[in-house]
Amino acid sequence: MTLFTSHPVFNTLKVLKYFTVLLAITIFSGCAVSNFKTVNNTKLIDPYGKIAVIVINTQEELIDFTEQSFDDLVRPTFNDLKNIEVRSQLEKSFQNNLSSAHTAVVKSSDLFKVHENVSYDGFMNQLKDNKVEAVLVLNMSGYWNTYSESNNAIPNASFLCYLVDLKSGQQVWLATSTVNGTTEWAAYNNVCNTLARGTSRKLYKAGFIYKSGFPYVEPGQ
Repeated sequence: MTLFTSHPVFNTLKVLKYFTVLLAITIFSGCAVSNFKTVNNTKLIDPYGKIAVIVINTQEELIDFTEQSFDDLVRPTFNDLKNIEVRSQLEKSFQNNLSSAHTAVVKSSDLFKVHENVSYDGFMNQLKDNKVEAVLVLNMSGYWNTYSESNNAIPNASFLCYLVDLKSGQQVWLATSTVNGTTEWAAYNNVCNTLARGTSRKLYKAGFIYKSGFPYVEPGQ
């Protein structure tokens, strides 16, 4: 009969890897905080099944989604070359955080080429051809760095968000958000993910999207 059992043998590399991942989660979970203020202009019978995300960069407010507003505020920056890196990260973060089993989120970069000259009619037709029901316009209206005691840059950004119903052309949901990095470990992708998670919760609570967290499945599959 065995009175004593041997101590378990630990794989040092696996243990170190576990604590490294745990430390990373602990650090980055507090890298950014957001302050949201939202306005719901209408209520839907059912949440949207497909939303397109576009990113613009302007100091002006998007009052409506007419051809004039598109030409003045959306067209100059929604697919420009200058902001491609920032736009790509935001689109990716929103697709990952808003998509669900019943709400598909489409990146504008999947529908429009970079630096392509897109007219208002061409823009709207492309969305409708892809069965997009609403457009989420993200306007990064401000971006700045604060600095830690060790003089490392901490990213911060302010956003104006507009959810536009394509059928009516009306802005059905509005939000303003300021996202602040909280530590010197913060990176811009943390700012994007924090904004996307906050937006996802707000849109779900307001009834505009289905609960996120599951892969989107095309109807009939």
